[in-house]
Amino acid sequence: MNTISICGRLTKPIELKQQKNGAYYTKITVASNYYQSKEVKTSFINVTVFGQKASYLHEKLKDKGRVYIQGILQTSSYEDKQGNKKYSFDVLANEIQVIDYKETKNENNTEQNVDLPQDFVYPEEY
Repeated sequence: MNTISICGRLTKPIELKQQKNGAYYTKITVASNYYQSKEVKTSFINVTVFGQKASYLHEKLKDKGRVYIQGILQTSSYEDKQGNKKYSFDVLANEIQVIDYKETKNENNTEQNVDLPQDFVYPEEY
């Protein structure tokens, strides 16, 4: 079974792109902390989100906030300029939960809070 779960913060603003067939997608990077020998380390994980989930993420977060993502791990390989084989790992998101929002500005340029979905359950480690 190929399943991965990630919880972390976005590292840059979300760019919503459109495929030739009209479907939307975005590529994001999620910073996720873990502990190694009592020291906090951070992994930067590339995630691709398609369709309505990409639009939702772009609308709700723009560039701020924490997400919980479930998806599959996809590997690919390529050769660099020196002919060395390189590998990359990306997550293709199946499910996305926005964990928290930072305050955003509405059209009147005043701050507003955005609520979490009522059915959201925090992962156990948070």
